[in-house]
This record gives sequence, C-alpha cells and structure tokens, in this order.
Amino acid sequence: MKCSHRQEPEPELDYWQHAWKQAMTDCSYAKQKGKNDQDATAFWDKLAAGYDRRTNDPHNDTVDRIISWLEREKIIGLQSDILDVGCGTGAYAIPFARRVRSVTGIDGSPNMVAILKNKATHAQLENIRVMCRLWEAVDLKKEGLDHAFDLVFASLTPAVWNTETLMKLNQASKNACCLISWAGSPHSRARFELGRMVEKHENNGRAWDIIYPFNILYGSGYYPTLTYFDWRSTHRVSTREAIQNLTTYFSFHGTDDPAVADTIVRYVNKNAVDGTFIDETRMRLGVLAWHHRARSH
Repeated sequence: MKCSHRQEPEPELDYWQHAWKQAMTDCSYAKQKGKNDQDATAFWDKLAAGYDRRTNDPHNDTVDRIISWLEREKIIGLQSDILDVGCGTGAYAIPFARRVRSVTGIDGSPNMVAILKNKATHAQLENIRVMCRLWEAVDLKKEGLDHAFDLVFASLTPAVWNTETLMKLNQASKNACCLISWAGSPHSRARFELGRMVEKHENNGRAWDIIYPFNILYGSGYYPTLTYFDWRSTHRVSTREAIQNLTTYFSFHGTDDPAVADTIVRYVNKNAVDGTFIDETRMRLGVLAWHHRARSH
C-alpha cells in the first residue's frame, strides 16, 4: 500500500462531516444508541452467540482474503501488533493472532468479549488481550495505547460512527489503519422482506457507508486506498433463534409494536423448513487503508 499524507485539508471536509452526521441522524440504530449506550450493549449481548456463528461461516473465505490482502500490501507481518476496535467475537482477532505478534481487542459487549476469550483459550492463543470497553470511553494516553500499534483495525463496527471515533484510530496507530464498512447497503433477505411488511423502509446501511470516512480522511489530508470485497453467506438457524434475533433487531431499531412481533413469528414459521429458517445475506465491503502520519502544525 503506497499512501502519502497531504498538508492541507480540503474545503469539502465540512460537507462530508455534515453529510455523515445527517446520515447517522436518520439512522434508527444511531438514534437508539444515542439515547442509551447500555441499550446498545444489551442489543449486542443478545445477538452475540448468533453473531459468532454467522461471522465464522466455514464456507465464507472473505476474512481470510482480506487478511491475505493486508499481508500482500505489507500492512501487517509476523512482528505486527494489532488493535482490533469493535472486535466482536473474534472474526478477525483469532486469525490475526495466528499470523502476527499480538492482538489487542476492544469491544463494548461483555458477551462478545466472553466468547472471544473462550475461543482464544480453546485455540491456545496467548497473544490476544481483550478489553471490554466502548471505543469512545477509552483514554488512549492513560492506558498506554497512544501510537502503540502497527495496525489499528476496525471492521463492520458501530464503534466508528463519526469523525471523532474515526480519527481516534490514528491516535492509536504508529503506522497504519484499516476500516472496513459497507459499500452500498447490506442486504438480508429476511430483514428486507419483513421491513416492507411492517412498513419500515428506512435504509440503515447508508449511515455506515464507507464513502463517508473515505472522504473525511481525504479531506483531512490523507490519501487512503479503497478496495472492495464481496460477501455472501447463508445462515441456517432454528425457528426459535430466528424469531428471537429478528425481534431483537426490529425492537432495537424502533419497531417494537406487538403486531410486529406477531408478523415476525408468522413470517419465520411460513418460511422455515423442518424447523430450520434460512436467511441469505450479501454485501459489498469497502476496505479502507491508510498510513498514520503526525500532522504538522
């Protein structure tokens, strides 16, 4: 990866900062998170087990392809120390730990962190450290994390949701940063079809589009690289788990009417086969990478 750093911010920076803020204002997830971080933590705690199964699909090699790309671009190597922001249950932290010197994970969900710790122990990986903290609440200087990592990495995480949390990645890095988010909107067949049935047409994915951090970084004086990877997966779960996950999702996103819960039950049961519900998800991932450079004043 060949990136340089420009000295002067672009005049379009204010535009993109405002556009991202407005997209988040219109996003139901951000609205709920803004009301109470504890509710957001509880949301992810409820989804932790199912999330772990979905992100560790043995038939999906996207994670391995992205890590291999990071190696080919010489962003990481055997002696790299990585900070994984919003590490979840370790979709990247576990394979990273097998290929680098150390991994530090940060996530606000106790259940996600517990699953990751158990997986690291089971895999006998002693080079993973996990902190159960919200990214916004971490004091990098106080905790010795300021410019401490060769790569600061964040993938599909609500931890990076504005300019402040984006630029905080730079503060933790002594070399490179990588942010993965959606390019366009993700598509879950079940969520899409149910969204239409309950008249919930809001497109939450747009608030997390990689176009916002890309342009904010560019406007701030960086030349980030942007690479795309396609992600397709099929999830098979019991009808009970499908109903629980979809109810949790729509409830947190502001649709908790009892009639919606009934609609979810009918939809899952109608589309299940022998007690198993199948959902297909597809998305295009934008992998944004850049070198940290201390700005001149």
